Amino acid sequence: MKEVTLQVPEDAVPSGERIRDAFLDPLRKLVKKHKLGIFDYMDKDMTDRENSLEFSVYSATDDYGNCEFSACVYLRVDGTAEVRGYEDGKILLRGTWLEARKWVADFYTEEGRKQELAREYLAKLENAGRALA
Repeated sequence: MKEVTLQVPEDAVPSGERIRDAFLDPLRKLVKKHKLGIFDYMDKDMTDRENSLEFSVYSATDDYGNCEFSACVYLRVDGTAEVRGYEDGKILLRGTWLEARKWVADFYTEEGRKQELAREYLAKLENAGRALA
């Protein structure tokens, strides 16, 4: 799988509508198209009391709906961002919303790489099973 790239102008004002149009909608479509996991964000009310937009990223799920990793991304209207793991609340990134964009793109690129390796391994197992039959 090729690397995930998200086209967002470097000088983009981090307003809720602009972030949704330039960043969240394309990312949602990319994640869905390549089945990279789950990408979730509130489409209607994009700001909370802290004037930030919050969305979640999840790795692909197993047959029982469990995911290996999940995080919450906060993009604030002042241009700052934070990424926190859901399980432990650990801060994974504190920086600008453009740095958060790169973190999210890297996350889904890695998810795609893992899935590609898993498909290759499964194909090898299936071929080995056919050879034994």
